Amino acid sequence: MEKVAGLTLETDKEAEQKVRALTDKFLQGIHQYKLVEYKEARLRVDFLDPFLRAFGWDLTNEQGLSEASREVVTEASLKIKGHIKAPDYAMKIGRKRVFYLEAKKPSVDIENSASPAYQVRRYGYTAKLSLCLLSDFEEWAVYDTRTKPDEQETSKHGRVFFCKVDELFAACRVKGFERNIDYLYHYFAKEPVFAGSHSEYSRSNKLKKGQLMVDQDFLGTIELWRDELARALANANTYQNDYMLTDDVQLLIDRILFLRICEDRGSESVGALLDIAGAEAVYAQLVQHFQRAGGKYNSEIFDRNEALEALELPNATLKKMITGLYKNNPYAFDAMPVEILGQVYEQFLGKTIRLTASGRAKVEEKPEVRKAGGVYYTPQYIVEYIVENTLGVWLKGRRMETVRAFRVVDPACGSGAFLLAAYEFLLGWYLKRYTAREAVERSLKQGRVYRLAKGQYRLSLDAKKDVLLWHIYGVDIDYQAVEVTKLSLMLKLLEDEDQEDPDALFVASDGKALPNFGKNIQCGNSLVGNDYVGQDLFDLKEQRKINAFDWERSFSEVFEQGGFDCVIGNPPYVRQELLGDEIKAYLQRNYAVFQGTADLYIYFFEKALRLVKAGGSMSFIVANKWMRARYGENLRRFLCENRLVEIIDFGDLPVFHGATTYPCIIKMERDKPKGVFQAANVDTLAFDSLGKHLSGNRFDCEVSSLENEAWRLTDKKTSDLLNKIKGVGIPLERYINKEIYRGILTGLNEAFVIDTETKNRLIAEDKSSEELIKPFLVGKDIKRYAPLENKGQYLIFTKRGLDINKYPAIKRYLEQYKSQLMPKPKGYKGDNWKGRKPGPYQWYEIQDSVNYYKEFEKTKIIYPNICHRPEFTFDTEHYYTNQKCFIIPGEDKYLLGILNSSVFFFLFRSLLPKLRGNFYEPGYVYLKTFPIPQPDLTNTEDKAGYDQLVQLVESRLQLEAQAQSAASKRDVQALAGMVASCEVRINALVYGLYGLNAGEIAEVEG
Repeated sequence: MEKVAGLTLETDKEAEQKVRALTDKFLQGIHQYKLVEYKEARLRVDFLDPFLRAFGWDLTNEQGLSEASREVVTEASLKIKGHIKAPDYAMKIGRKRVFYLEAKKPSVDIENSASPAYQVRRYGYTAKLSLCLLSDFEEWAVYDTRTKPDEQETSKHGRVFFCKVDELFAACRVKGFERNIDYLYHYFAKEPVFAGSHSEYSRSNKLKKGQLMVDQDFLGTIELWRDELARALANANTYQNDYMLTDDVQLLIDRILFLRICEDRGSESVGALLDIAGAEAVYAQLVQHFQRAGGKYNSEIFDRNEALEALELPNATLKKMITGLYKNNPYAFDAMPVEILGQVYEQFLGKTIRLTASGRAKVEEKPEVRKAGGVYYTPQYIVEYIVENTLGVWLKGRRMETVRAFRVVDPACGSGAFLLAAYEFLLGWYLKRYTAREAVERSLKQGRVYRLAKGQYRLSLDAKKDVLLWHIYGVDIDYQAVEVTKLSLMLKLLEDEDQEDPDALFVASDGKALPNFGKNIQCGNSLVGNDYVGQDLFDLKEQRKINAFDWERSFSEVFEQGGFDCVIGNPPYVRQELLGDEIKAYLQRNYAVFQGTADLYIYFFEKALRLVKAGGSMSFIVANKWMRARYGENLRRFLCENRLVEIIDFGDLPVFHGATTYPCIIKMERDKPKGVFQAANVDTLAFDSLGKHLSGNRFDCEVSSLENEAWRLTDKKTSDLLNKIKGVGIPLERYINKEIYRGILTGLNEAFVIDTETKNRLIAEDKSSEELIKPFLVGKDIKRYAPLENKGQYLIFTKRGLDINKYPAIKRYLEQYKSQLMPKPKGYKGDNWKGRKPGPYQWYEIQDSVNYYKEFEKTKIIYPNICHRPEFTFDTEHYYTNQKCFIIPGEDKYLLGILNSSVFFFLFRSLLPKLRGNFYEPGYVYLKTFPIPQPDLTNTEDKAGYDQLVQLVESRLQLEAQAQSAASKRDVQALAGMVASCEVRINALVYGLYGLNAGEIAEVEG
């Protein structure tokens, strides 16, 4: 069992005493409790409620938290409208559910009965929870609910713990726990749950290969629907273009899914869709069902669509799709968070339907998704932090009457994750104000809230509709994404409505449940306005692709008030080569941050500050490359000219699962610039709340400390130290006269990099081959101060202008790769080209021009372009290297000592891009500015220090060579001590060269 800081495997003593008392009480009266007459509701009051209180849970919300944030949600004991009721207890951290406890009366055989196990597993699985608890107090069963449940499985499937009440204090069979009570306390008591025990369980107990979490599994389900619907519709109907087919398929999926979710939630008759699936004409019956729903819900999703209603669709396709949502259906839709549905749709929208020349349907990835390597949704903790740090800050201390005009927008809303979180946040804010002691009676009379139980209230449907229409706005260029956002918001609006009086559900001002979102959530290109003029103004295909959007006309009521109050979101990471020349020209004309190689997201910064009113704020999560990349120069300048509020850099942490994106959160306000902003460098994701984690890790960062070439977030102490170090000597590029060279990019290593056997054969065939074959190293071969070793790799170095006919053996050898070695034609944009990049070189030549190749044949300093720390060494054997290395010509041992010093490691940590796995990338563009103390060798003191450092570096090189050939452990240990001593002395001299005091040295070594 992996232990996590802050977690304990022992039960709290006070909790243990209370549970012992409950256990004794139950065992004394066990016979009466096991009678059929002893109901579940009684058990909850007598035993399970006190048990949970003993484990620290606030069942009655004595803390006075908002309804959305209360720790425990309890369900009614009776079935609701014929549905299987939800689990009896839902335990939460803030708004996030962490586990369910399902209660049964003691007469139920929990150990062997499959039905209760399936019920709790199904709910836990759908809610994407790690562990859930099933108990009648006599028996305690814990299930791993990450795995997909099946009605045919026994009660043992997925069960990871079981004990009876008289075994609670007996020895535990789970490794790492002394007693059963300790296991239950660790995973189901408030304190360890809040400390992350469920996250620890998931990390320690990986799913088996092939097992899918609910979002991955459900994604597979709706992707299968899309495939089958697209093929069936294309086969039975005639479509003019891809868009029409894509829209029809999406709308059918959205409608069916919405109605099926409403069945589980209680606002639709149970099994209504299943009954339709058994009809003689399924699609005709389904169309009638849609029309009825349109009258009931008043939603755009059910707007009359004569073309859609006239389609032909086989019974078998619909029947298979619908029945799969009932029979052995693993999804409890009333437990599926809308956020998970949004995450699924985010992935789903990464593909589109294309009609082939023969009129058949084919599903394929969108080009921008293929280029990006997939779709990556924003983690919920990031979404919630951005919402709380923008909306929460704006709303703080505001009176109700001043909030009515508040507007928030996501200009690239995707499937609606940020808008959902913003909506939920606002619902909580309104509920808290409506139910304040002085306001609750008035709110009840006005129908803004209704009473659920003593001390528990919920917003009425009318109130929730108002919050949505007053405050929530979104735009996306993808029509399908806009429709999904609307669907998600509809489902969020109807969430928990089965708890209200069913007869009152649709008693609203217009007698219908849902508002029309058309004015709030719109489709368009947030960055391109109606002033865009393409090649052909009347080319429908081009205009559809550009999808220009007029913000002020589309949201006139917002801009009459000066604009939006908050802009939030995760702008798209679309690479510039996908934009097209005309779009790039438009962006250049209209955006100060323009740079021809920039990703699309940088333009959203400038757009966001245009959209917000004076004093408004924006907050995005984006890739952090703009802080250091050349294409970010204009953006960095733009940000300094406006008010920076906060930057949170996640470095190389895997924030987006499965993607290497290096993200950061940035917040700005439309106001005059300030000299200081808040910053944080996050170095772990082991937290349950980003806000709490940051509360002790933020620091003030001075705008003046940010350099034009690249930004690195540092506090004043570190910034002052960096400035002191940079003030010493001269930049590295001046010290070495700009002589840093990159290793060789061959264009096809398979052809040009050979082994010893091939080398010897080519020379045997033709002696002249030896002129072109060079000893070869790659980045991983280079270690700090270590002598270089030939790994049996060689480079066929066919430089530009070479007469290949003088080397017949090498020509014959390379000809086997000729098709792959052919340069790509200039301007070629196809995807299937197997040759190399375009360039003015012959097929047999190295792709790089490498006009500095003679430098490889001299003594030089050499280092890898990716490393954990400075890894500089000498090359006296004249190796050639791949592009993963850099070389500095010359034999400067003084420079080598500085490059490998602790001061340089401090500069690495402070100024270089950090990559996944704590690696750094000391490319020339960064390294060239690092300061080198320049000694005056005519000065006696400087010359003595210089000579001493050179002598120590020579000793260090010798020690490393000895360590490489050490024959015994004793020698290895002795040499390690000598190496450490030598390093200390080198660092001491370098500290002196930079004039560092004891405190500054401690900071460098920290």
